Amino acid sequence: MAHNMLRQCVKKSASLGYPRVFFGRSAYVTGEKLMLLRARSSGAGDASSRVIIRSAQKKDAASMTDIYNAESWNYIPETIETFVDIAGDNFLVAELDGKVVGSVVLHLLDEKEAFGGLAAIVPELRGKGIVKKMWAERSKRIGGRNLGVFSVLHRQQILHDSGFQIATDRIGLVSGRINESWLAAEGENVETEVVTASKVPFDLLLKYDTEIHTIPRPMFLEKYLARPSSKSFVAVNKKSGDITGYTIVQPGQTAYRIAPLFADSFLISKLLLQKALRSIPKDAEVDLFLNWSNPASCEFFDKNKDSLGWVIDGVRMFTLRDVPIAHNHKVIALTAPEITLV
Repeated sequence: MAHNMLRQCVKKSASLGYPRVFFGRSAYVTGEKLMLLRARSSGAGDASSRVIIRSAQKKDAASMTDIYNAESWNYIPETIETFVDIAGDNFLVAELDGKVVGSVVLHLLDEKEAFGGLAAIVPELRGKGIVKKMWAERSKRIGGRNLGVFSVLHRQQILHDSGFQIATDRIGLVSGRINESWLAAEGENVETEVVTASKVPFDLLLKYDTEIHTIPRPMFLEKYLARPSSKSFVAVNKKSGDITGYTIVQPGQTAYRIAPLFADSFLISKLLLQKALRSIPKDAEVDLFLNWSNPASCEFFDKNKDSLGWVIDGVRMFTLRDVPIAHNHKVIALTAPEITLV
């Protein structure tokens, strides 16, 4: 059964569409969290006329983190502050009576491409027109760009009807523990050394990252690496000095997130995972957004299926054209499907 599921995950889904997950994994929301969010959003009846759509500030990070984690999105305020830094004025929030009640992000990658996500609204205010107001404000900022998003599968048709005509690579969020004995069985690799990112010239890491993301993202990478609680590791060929992969691990509310995991080979990805896991508490849970279109990602899940759970399945969607994952075989896990291509 698991093997058949993995075969399915490699196939690209049909061209259906999406503009971003509003409801997330709502089945996981606890009653206590719902009560907290509802208490924040009193007076919902005329909310749309009173709501203000504005650019996010770092001080909003705690409120936004509460909203996201009520959907089990596994964030800490530090990561949201970093996204505010990266997206700038295009990280939008809905404010009602002085309280943040929703958000949507637009990351302008260049003059042709944009990526969006983190669309959320407190449960009490769904269906009140606030999401439409946030989308309208975001639409003003897109220009003629191709907009990409990450959608859970059950919202594809809704997003297709909203203009996201193209559905491409399948992405799966998995969570749990990685089998360290499976990693240890690989032993050392005489050709590869895994070092902390601080020991590698930033320009070289940016060059490697750009080969995969295709659109240079120096500001994103610099800020993403600089988060105090994150730990970054780079695989380097001992003979040539070439970078052959990198990964970053950072804490979330419920699990550590490994994002990205880029590697030139499956062996190198395992060496990077060894270093990442040794840098966090033993037996800590992790989650990853796996690239199901890469057979190596499916093999990774298959080798850890007894300790990793399949949380949600989704797909990358675009309004105008597909943006294929360059060097797909190197992308085991994505960086931040909320605001980046990979």
